[in-house]
Amino acid sequence: KKLERKRPRDDGSTTSAERAEDEPVRLSIPFDACISKLMAPEIIEGFYSSAMKARGNARKTVFMKTMPDYLVLHLRRYYVDNDWTVKKLDASVHVPLELDLECLRPLNGGGLQPGEQLLPEEEPSNVAAPDAVQSSSTTASHPVPDPAIVAALMEMGFSEHGSKRAAIATNNTGTEASMQWVFEHMEDPDFNDPLPEQQASLATTGAASAAFNADDVNMLVTMGFTERQAKAALQACDKMLERAADWLFSHSDDLESAVAQVENQASTTAGGTSASSAPSALNKSFHDGIGKYELIGMISHMGSNTSSGHYVAHLRREGTWVLFNDEKVAVSENPPFDSGYMYLFRRKQ
Repeated sequence: KKLERKRPRDDGSTTSAERAEDEPVRLSIPFDACISKLMAPEIIEGFYSSAMKARGNARKTVFMKTMPDYLVLHLRRYYVDNDWTVKKLDASVHVPLELDLECLRPLNGGGLQPGEQLLPEEEPSNVAAPDAVQSSSTTASHPVPDPAIVAALMEMGFSEHGSKRAAIATNNTGTEASMQWVFEHMEDPDFNDPLPEQQASLATTGAASAAFNADDVNMLVTMGFTERQAKAALQACDKMLERAADWLFSHSDDLESAVAQVENQASTTAGGTSASSAPSALNKSFHDGIGKYELIGMISHMGSNTSSGHYVAHLRREGTWVLFNDEKVAVSENPPFDSGYMYLFRRKQ
């Protein structure tokens, strides 16, 4: 028979101190500590220095050159436990209703900071990580990701390119180290981009890189899409069938425009210029202003871990906070400002 330990009923003889000991203690983290962590220098191991002609440690510091009109802050409340399960960090983070991020703006408007020098423009020729796995079909300047690590990360739901980047960044030391790197860098803008040597290969192979699996194309066509739309979806999703199907349905409102954008990016890459470096309206100009913001919305998670619970949203409307819980909408008297997962700020006028 399974024995269960039950808390004795409080008949009035239990003191307040004893009751306090039974209550769980919730970690309280100042928001300033999160900002300090963001601004703190990060050590990058295995960085190739064109000045030293060798690999070593580099220091990376985060700044904000421009301050957007709207700012989304993501609190990393989820972590991977020792048993490889994703768990939630139940902590109270006191996010302020007004935020000043001018401390994140670099000196002299960005660029080189005092005491810094540009590295010489040189590609790492024959320098590779000492424990990187090499392939006879790949030059020594490009380390090869361990297929076992990449497969393990992809089984967890991460993209192929992101998994390869994690394996190479950790010198193929193992799945645990790669998983930790993924959770630290999954918000990087180039996390899902092909590796630099793969991008160069795509630019030189031209039309040969546009080959698609005929069965995958036919499967999408049977769902009611044209062959052109199916190929564009596969192109946009690293030729992964399930992701391509989701891409098609998520862009159904303006599918032709999305297909044309994918085709334009593919033709630009084939012409020798990556899509990220092609001129666009996004990188021609930025809205910049004073880095003072006010909180207007947040998303919070109710539950103990990522596999259970529920997400709700709070928005501020005309000075009043409103709770959005699926189809239920109500005024929120006490919004959980310290328990949010994502916060939306708007620049103060």
